[in-house]
Amino acid sequence: MGRDQALLAHAREAYRRGDFRWVAEVVNHLVFAEPQNTEARELQARALEQLAYGAENGTWRNFFLMGAKELREGVSGTATGVPPDFLTSLTDEQIFDALAIRIDGPRAGDRRIALHWRFTDTGREHSLTLQHGVLTHSSGVPAGDIDATVSIERAAMNQLLIGAVTIPDLLASGRLAIEGDVAKLTELLELIDPPDPQFAIVTP
Repeated sequence: MGRDQALLAHAREAYRRGDFRWVAEVVNHLVFAEPQNTEARELQARALEQLAYGAENGTWRNFFLMGAKELREGVSGTATGVPPDFLTSLTDEQIFDALAIRIDGPRAGDRRIALHWRFTDTGREHSLTLQHGVLTHSSGVPAGDIDATVSIERAAMNQLLIGAVTIPDLLASGRLAIEGDVAKLTELLELIDPPDPQFAIVTP
C-alpha cells in the first residue's frame, strides 16, 4: 500500500466513493502500525460512523459506533461483572458452556481433568472433561475414569463462579463435598481466564 500518506490518500478516495467498509479495513492496518496516527484514527472513525448509519441491525450499529468512540476517546471499558440472579436463570449446560469459552487453551493444553458433578439440591449429574485445552460436558454419570466427584449445591456453584465464596468456605459449610483428588477442582478453576474489562474493539 505504500507509506502512511499513500495509504491515507487511497482511503480518502474510497471514502469519497462511499466504500466505507473498505476504508475501515484499510485504515485499520495503519491504526495498528501507528496507534498514535490521529488522522488515520479519525478517518476510520468516520467510516465506522457511516457504516452505523446504514446498518439495519442494532447490534452491528452499536459495534460500529463503539468502534468510532474508541478511536476518538480510547477504550471505554467493558462491563464484566455477572449479577448472581443472572446465573440463577441459566441451565447447568449453559453454565458449563460459559466456563468452556473462558478456559485458557494454551495453559490447559497439556492438562487432563475429568470430574463428575452432582448438584445436591436438584439431583442433576454431569460429566466434565478438560483435554487438549478444550472443556466438554455431558449430562449424566461419567462413563470413564474420573479424578473426583464434586457434590455441590447449584446455588453454591453460582456463588463460587462469581467469587462470592471460596472452595474452603464451601467445604467448611458442608455445601461442597469432593470425593477423589480435591486439587483437580482448584486446578480447573485456575485455568479459567478472567474477562478483560479493558478489551479493545478496533485498536491495538
